[in-house]
Amino acid sequence: MENENRGCSTTISGGLTTTQAAALVGVSAKTVLAAIACGRLPAVKFGRDWQIDIADLERWRAETPAPGRPSRSRSKKGALARRITSPNLSLGERLSLARRLRRMSQSQLAARAGLSLAALSAMEENRATPTVDELTRIVDALLSLPGPGSQPPSPSGED
Repeated sequence: MENENRGCSTTISGGLTTTQAAALVGVSAKTVLAAIACGRLPAVKFGRDWQIDIADLERWRAETPAPGRPSRSRSKKGALARRITSPNLSLGERLSLARRLRRMSQSQLAARAGLSLAALSAMEENRATPTVDELTRIVDALLSLPGPGSQPPSPSGED
């Protein structure tokens, strides 16, 4: 098919320019051009412009996820659980991840472990190293779920 008006944005019968296709689908023209370049969206070069068949555009739209933030295929908790076993994590990062896996705030964990909030925060940020006793209390607090009506231990360690 030959275009007598080279350089202008005339459309072929039933075809759309990249700008028109982008507006119709709700993405940028660069996204449409990228899909053409990758071969995911068939198009015909027509002068300086690309022409896209409406049927091809509809097929591409059906196969392409909606624009915006990608959907999560895995749960956040599962990702945290996999990450906590990474050998590259510091002790503070592991403490923070373990606490978040248990859906506990720093203040809740500090209270259960008998630590001050400032001390726990410093440990999670690797500004302080816990003693064996403190680490044992933190692990015990993370592993124990209080039953209904039970109270967490007081920060002073007295009941």
